[in-house]
Amino acid sequence: MIVATLIFLFLLTGLGYYFSRDLFAPFVIAPAVWGGILLLYLITPPHLFPIQNQYPICLVIWIFCFFIASVLTTAYINDASKWSQDAKPNKWIIYIYMTLSAIAMPIISFIYVKQAYLEDPENLFRYLRTMSVGVDESIEKPNLGILNYIVTMCYIALFFALIYFKNKKLIVLIFILNFMYVLVTMSKTSLLYVLLTPLFILYHKQIIKKKHLLYSAVIFFLLTFVFQSLRMGSSDEGDLQTVETGDFLSMYLMTSGVAFDYYATPFSAPSFGANTFRFFYAIGYPLGICEEPINTILPFVSVPEVVNTYTTLYPFYTDFGIIGIIVFAIIYGIGYGYLYKKAMTGSKIGLIMYAIFLTFLFLEFIGEFIFTNMSMQIQYIFYALLPFLFGERKNEKPI
Repeated sequence: MIVATLIFLFLLTGLGYYFSRDLFAPFVIAPAVWGGILLLYLITPPHLFPIQNQYPICLVIWIFCFFIASVLTTAYINDASKWSQDAKPNKWIIYIYMTLSAIAMPIISFIYVKQAYLEDPENLFRYLRTMSVGVDESIEKPNLGILNYIVTMCYIALFFALIYFKNKKLIVLIFILNFMYVLVTMSKTSLLYVLLTPLFILYHKQIIKKKHLLYSAVIFFLLTFVFQSLRMGSSDEGDLQTVETGDFLSMYLMTSGVAFDYYATPFSAPSFGANTFRFFYAIGYPLGICEEPINTILPFVSVPEVVNTYTTLYPFYTDFGIIGIIVFAIIYGIGYGYLYKKAMTGSKIGLIMYAIFLTFLFLEFIGEFIFTNMSMQIQYIFYALLPFLFGERKNEKPI
């Protein structure tokens, strides 16, 4: 079944690329990434549980529905409007983004590093990661208050800088500010966010070519090994621990699918849509109109590697079964197809919005990031649209 699924995924990848001739098309990325994960599962030593339950069929249904929905939406949705093609963001709002980021991000980084250094200087990076994830109840994350909103603002500022700024120093500055947060959280996911977005936009603007994407993939892979080694801390002998290639591939690329195969149960949510609609439960619970939202940190299970991620299929499957996978795959496909079509036909708003959600396609094999992190997505969308809502008049100078 795994081999048949793999062939199906690579067939869809080829069809998607034939249709678009674009590596960043959603109907190319999704089947290609899932296919790559399954291929690694087949060619690496069999130290994980064998995939033999619902995972392959659920994956085929998800990708097929997503592929059809995204292709049809891209093919039949109208091109970007003349207004969206000509829309210019308000430069002063973007400068505010830049200024606040330049002030707040060093402060945020200092707060993180100071707490980690005072608590566990010998395992600084491991403490930073544990603190940012929140899996250890004895380690509290710094209370940043309103500064938390600057983190998402800084990330969106990177999009505007890449698209509208000609000053390379400002572009480098906003990139460094984002990378600072990656370092103090020791997050490989955040690292992908910060590296992938510039690559996509630069590739879209034809500044870099496919070979540069390959070089960047190698650099990202090496950096993830460095991050993982630093996050493991020190051994009893005082030497920095390292991670084996096989262990790394197993833990971060393949375990989520195996966990879904063994531990995801349809219609097992404690309340209607508890996983998918957690954002609304978080709003309604303090008002007394619904049940308490579930914990964002899912339970750890053994596959036999210990993991607490179950792929993007998990919330929809555990809430609504196969129907949930079908419905939300179509919703995903329509959304990505719409943004992709607008971005590729000249809409700068569409380009920014597609870039925001692009990374989540590459991470579907780990978990679901849109519905289950709706609060952050709303922040991204707000910061992305605000400069255009107060856009410049035609007689004003561009940034």
